Amino acid sequence: MRLQVNDVCKSFGATQALRGVNLSLSPSETLVLFGENGAGKSTLVKILSGAYRADSGTIAVNGERVQIQSPNDARKKGIATVFQEFSLAPSLSVLDNLFLGRERAQHGLLRRRRMREEAGAIFASLGVDVDLDRRVDTVDRATQQMVEIAKSMLDEACILILDEPTSSLTESETRTLFSALGRLKDRGCGIIYISHRMEEVIEQADRVSVLRDGETITSFSRGQYSEGDLITQLIGQDHKNIYPAKSCPTEQPGMSVRGLCAGELKDISFTLHRGEILGVAGLSGSGTTQLGRALFGLDRVTGGSVHVGERPIDDPSPQRMLESRVIYFSSNRLEEGILPTRTVSENIAIEALTNLLSRAGMVRRSAQQDAVASVIQRLKIKASPGANVLELSGGNQQKAVLSRGMLRKFDVLIMDDPTIGVDLQTKREIYQILQELADEGAAILLISSDIEELIGLSHRILILCEGKMAADVVETDATNKPSLLQLFFPRRAAESLSAKHLARTYQ
Repeated sequence: MRLQVNDVCKSFGATQALRGVNLSLSPSETLVLFGENGAGKSTLVKILSGAYRADSGTIAVNGERVQIQSPNDARKKGIATVFQEFSLAPSLSVLDNLFLGRERAQHGLLRRRRMREEAGAIFASLGVDVDLDRRVDTVDRATQQMVEIAKSMLDEACILILDEPTSSLTESETRTLFSALGRLKDRGCGIIYISHRMEEVIEQADRVSVLRDGETITSFSRGQYSEGDLITQLIGQDHKNIYPAKSCPTEQPGMSVRGLCAGELKDISFTLHRGEILGVAGLSGSGTTQLGRALFGLDRVTGGSVHVGERPIDDPSPQRMLESRVIYFSSNRLEEGILPTRTVSENIAIEALTNLLSRAGMVRRSAQQDAVASVIQRLKIKASPGANVLELSGGNQQKAVLSRGMLRKFDVLIMDDPTIGVDLQTKREIYQILQELADEGAAILLISSDIEELIGLSHRILILCEGKMAADVVETDATNKPSLLQLFFPRRAAESLSAKHLARTYQ
């Protein structure tokens, strides 16, 4: 099925989100939409999925102009969308989610055997093995995504739209997704793919359309562009290294961990110095996220010791860690980061309210306004302080959350995937923020699923494997992604010549 979008415009009040977008999609083709947060990608996707109506312009399917009236109408026209926030019923099984609204019934009774056979055939065609009887909220995010894709196959969708599909997937889960998408393309499905990850764009795209300020700036076919070309078109200026220069950390410890045990974590030891960005990497289930949670006291520590500076922290808890000037940023921004019913100002100032109290114990609103205005300007947050935080783009929401680490001085910042789901320009800004904080003496523990990011920002990188230390990479400037990935597997690390020069391995 062919899709053609011509001169589509959309405004919200005085804000013009789309200013004349043009694109086309052919069967068995992957078209990547590439642009910053706020470039108009999400608005365009919502128009194609029936959530919004375009103000002007045309949409044609197989040469015939169509009006997409609703999400159900989009489904009937063969267009399916998998958003970042999945539309799954958490208390239902995988099977029941798959057929919700698509039930196979006869004489008023569900034909569950037929449903199971269809589900099994679809997941087999995607190359994945899924337990159909498990509640969908107990399976990992990669499996939930496959359920969403399987729903589109049940609807016989010919166009599949994916919004940041790998933002919270591991490397192996991403490869599984790409394999499934390849199978869909082989069946003639056209795919519109939104991603901020440059390596995915280059690998997956048959064509790339770059959006900026609500307009289609240019389109490239495979082999016609370089990474630098895309970034230049994306931000409207010449591409330079997106990572700031690293400064030298001090010898003063910011956090010392010895023999830490928590859940699956076993005997974790390291010292994080003031002014240092210490990366943490590992495969899914290696314990990277649990390490951050345990250090902040969200998960129970069962052994070992934690010191902040020279101060021992017995039985870490969020309150004790905050009192010790340690802050944690979760990778789950929507559920564990922002305060969705509060304003931008309240989200930014939440951790610093004790510093803004008057002698009478009341918050000094003028002081809060001045402090919030200062960090909004410094971080280039595109929002009014009084706006609801949900009105912001994902990148601006993330910067609002991270600004809590600047409004109040923290000695140690634990960050779990701080750039997940944000555009390249916002990444550059966040990278600069992290380096500025390190320059000011903060000790930063950077947990990330982005290997290039870890290499570009970190002074050292800790590799976790199955809850244990696998390696401590001490010369990040001299390593690269392939050699680092070898260290995710302890036996491979021991055998790797590059690993011998770059890392201390743990067996």
